[in-house]
Amino acid sequence: MKKSLFVIAAMALAFVACDKPGTGGNDKPLDANLTLTTELTEALPYGQPTEISGTIETAEALETYTLTAVKKAGEEYVAVGEAQAFTATGNEMKVQFFADSKEMTDIEVVLAAGNKSAKFYFPATATGELKGTVWMNPAVVFKAAPMIDTHDNNPEAYPEANTGAGCDLPAFFSMRGVEVNGEVKHVLSLTEARDVMGEKVSMSWVNVLQNTSNKAFITGHRGYAFVRCNSLGAGTVGRQCDLYEVNGKKINTDAMTDNNFSLAAIRGSWAGDRYTEEEYKFVDKLFLDLNEAKTNLEKMKAFWQLSQIQVVLDNATLGVEDNPTNITAKNMYRRYVNAGEKATAAQTEEFRAGDYFIIRTNAGTADAPQYLYGIIQVLQLYDDAYTFTLPNTSDASRMAMDKEKTLELFEKPNYFAIKTQCDL
Repeated sequence: MKKSLFVIAAMALAFVACDKPGTGGNDKPLDANLTLTTELTEALPYGQPTEISGTIETAEALETYTLTAVKKAGEEYVAVGEAQAFTATGNEMKVQFFADSKEMTDIEVVLAAGNKSAKFYFPATATGELKGTVWMNPAVVFKAAPMIDTHDNNPEAYPEANTGAGCDLPAFFSMRGVEVNGEVKHVLSLTEARDVMGEKVSMSWVNVLQNTSNKAFITGHRGYAFVRCNSLGAGTVGRQCDLYEVNGKKINTDAMTDNNFSLAAIRGSWAGDRYTEEEYKFVDKLFLDLNEAKTNLEKMKAFWQLSQIQVVLDNATLGVEDNPTNITAKNMYRRYVNAGEKATAAQTEEFRAGDYFIIRTNAGTADAPQYLYGIIQVLQLYDDAYTFTLPNTSDASRMAMDKEKTLELFEKPNYFAIKTQCDL
């Protein structure tokens, strides 16, 4: 959260001439003075932004302000955080500084104008703990797994109870991240999800066709869908084979999977009255503004940026009572609703390339929630239009997805970009 406390009496420090990093010591002293108008007597929140303001006196045209968390050692200052550079907007400095080190004793401010620069130091400390980190992947591939043979659906091949095959296709997603063989992963196969007993696994990318226990075809719905793990065995999803225990391992949807996980579709203008321009543009801009997060500071900034989803779109979770906002979240989203030959309601396209999903989970408890948010961008869906060849027997004027052609959608690549908050 922003912390911006202003004092009546401004604090001023005299400048110290400095060499700007990378200039080889050729910088000249900048005749300048910086007076802070932000009180720094209280510890700054670690990993969160604080608005720092100040007034600058100089005859030069400033180009940048650079703030860095430093630690005083004797008469020297040693950087303990990453340099945070801002384009100067005149002589009234107002920046969002992330306290990215709890070792800091001061903030170093460097004012630069051409080849001239000046340094200032202001005492400041940081306290608190990080609430999480981020994971970003610009090219996630999900492939819906076909029916997996187990003793339950193929006792001829697997005569012993609780035995069966595995699957290495990337079909499962963990928003919070789960450790698999010493590596934190977010995209997993069925075999990996089973091996960790479904711990913190959120959902699966599936192709709805038939009940994978009794092999009966599902006649109301067909095709691709994102499904939360504890709904995989639903009668209109039919992925019982994913939940079957094999060799003592199973996706434990009662205690291990991320049952707080949910999705909310943010559709583009193609969706007509289901399109909300303000909402879509907010999510689109936020997603594009999120840069690659590799360093400690970059991860802190991205985590905070994603937290704005809660502030803007879901602030009821923050206890806001006046004009609260709420995300309408669901445990699954189908590519098409009512695409089967015996659907009793009108067929609807739910999402397409260019759309977004807001994803959300609670990493805390019901009494002390800690909501995490993320965004999935739909990049490219496998072309499934050709599957609509079978007349809907409930309404002959509509088409349905043919069984044999829907079968061909298994194992085909579908592409997404994901940027999400997650566990440390």
